[in-house]
Amino acid sequence: MSFGMKSALLAAVVGLGSPAAAQGTYPSRPITLVVAYPAGGGADITARVGTPFLEKYFGQSIVVENVGGASGAIGAMKVATSAPDGYTLLFGTTNEMIVTPLVNPATRYRVADFEPVALIARSTAVLFGRNGLPANTLDELIEYGRANPDGLSLAHPGVGTFQYLAAVLSMQKAGLKVRYVAYRGAGPILQDIGAGHVDLAVAVLASVDQQLSTGQMKAFGMLRAERDPQRPDVPTVNESKYLKGIDASFWTALFAPKGTPKEIVDKLNAAVAAVNADPATLELRKTSLEVPSPPSTPQAFGQFLKQETDSLAAVVAAANSATETPR
Repeated sequence: MSFGMKSALLAAVVGLGSPAAAQGTYPSRPITLVVAYPAGGGADITARVGTPFLEKYFGQSIVVENVGGASGAIGAMKVATSAPDGYTLLFGTTNEMIVTPLVNPATRYRVADFEPVALIARSTAVLFGRNGLPANTLDELIEYGRANPDGLSLAHPGVGTFQYLAAVLSMQKAGLKVRYVAYRGAGPILQDIGAGHVDLAVAVLASVDQQLSTGQMKAFGMLRAERDPQRPDVPTVNESKYLKGIDASFWTALFAPKGTPKEIVDKLNAAVAAVNADPATLELRKTSLEVPSPPSTPQAFGQFLKQETDSLAAVVAAANSATETPR
C-alpha cells in the first residue's frame, strides 16, 4: 500500500524507505499482488476473491498484477527479485513454486528464495474424460485401459504443471500406459475432450465442474484421500479396487521476497487468517470450490513446503518415463 506524497518525499530525503524503517507503519502504501498467470484464469480469479477484504483489513489498495509466462516462472521471478519490503507479494500456487523448478532445473529460483507467508486454500483435482469412453467408473476405465495398451490419451497443460504430475502419478499407480498430449491451457483441453479428440485429463475441480454437473463429461474420481465436501457424489480414485494412496491437492498461498522482515511476514500471515475467517470470503471460496486453509504460522507453512517438494520430486522422477505427444 502507498506512502502519501508527503511521506514519500520525506522518505526519499532522509532515507526512511528501508524495510526496517517501514515495519512500524506497514502497510502505508498500496501492495502489489503478483499473479503469475493471465487475467481471467483460475489463479487470477482465486487471487481476487480475498483482495477486497484485504483492502478493508489494511486500509490500503491491493493491486493485482498479472505476469504470465513460462508456467508461472516469470511472475515468480519478478517477486523473487523485488525489494523485500512487503509491497510486492506473490499469489503462489503448486505449479510455479514447486513443480516448475523441479521439472526445469534451469529455473532461476526455488521456493527457498521466498519468505513463506501463509497457505490460503486447497482445491481438489479430478480425473475426468469424454462421454464416449466405454467406461463409467474408474475400475471400468482401468480395465479398459489395461485391455487396450496405448489406447487411451491424456491431455495436460504442460509438463511443468501440477495437473501433469498428478495425471502421471495416477496412471502409473493404476498400471495404465497412456499417450500424454500437451496443450497450451485448460480451455483447449476442455474443447478437445468435449469434441472427443482426447480421452482423459486431470484438472482442478472448479475449472471443469460445470461440464461434469451437466453431464458433458465423465468424472472418474477425485484425487484426494476423502470425498470432496463440495461434490460428495463423486468418489475418490482411492475407492477403486485398483488404485490406492493418491492425495494430490492443488494449493494457493502467499509469498514475499526473501529477507522480508519477520514483523511484516507475521502481519501478512494474520491478514490471511482473517480473510479465511470472513463469512463473505468463505461464501466466495465455496463458489470456486476451494477449501480455505486453517490458520498456521509461517514456520509451519515452510515445513509444509519442504514436504511438498520432497513428495513431488519423487513424482517428477517417475514422470520422466512418460511418453509425450506434442499438439
